[in-house]
Amino acid sequence: MILKLMKKEWKELIKTGKLYALLFVFLFFSIGSPVIAKFTPDIIKSLASSSEMQGFIIQLPPPTWKDAFLQFFKNLNQIIFIVVVIVFMGSISEEKNKGTVSILLSLGVERKKWLLSKFFFQVFSTFILIISSYLICAYYTYFLFKEISIYNSLSATLLYLVYNLFILSLLTFSGTLAKNPLQTAGIFFCSLYNFQSSFNIP
Repeated sequence: MILKLMKKEWKELIKTGKLYALLFVFLFFSIGSPVIAKFTPDIIKSLASSSEMQGFIIQLPPPTWKDAFLQFFKNLNQIIFIVVVIVFMGSISEEKNKGTVSILLSLGVERKKWLLSKFFFQVFSTFILIISSYLICAYYTYFLFKEISIYNSLSATLLYLVYNLFILSLLTFSGTLAKNPLQTAGIFFCSLYNFQSSFNIP
């Protein structure tokens, strides 16, 4: 039953176009992160050599593969994080509003299985996207910098997957309490802020 419900989530993700938004964002930043890390110092130096910047001395260390992954994880934790929340924040509350969940429950679907199918689908889809993005980023990083530490970069990615699991758990919890996507977002960000404040996480 859970697998059937997950297939329903997959079809809805395609139908609404949210899948393409996720693919674009993950692909763009997995390729763009090593490129930005590689060429940002050159761009800054070229700007510093212009007539408007004469007299300024800018010294930058040569970029390394670490800068590429620092940029990658920065994007994961900021822009991609926001996109994932926007895409999935209405997953539960919208179905409650539209009455879809009432129809499913009347057909004999257990509420627990309905919630688990949504959570498992979100975890599975984001895990696939994150791992794929890591592999793409690792390829372009090695291509541009000719070196990379698979152990360190992959370990950091696995830790982010654990963080992603927590985020999706909190998002699912927020959706069960909310009546619409905006309320879901409000509960989610308030809960996340309180959690970070409690453990002094910046």
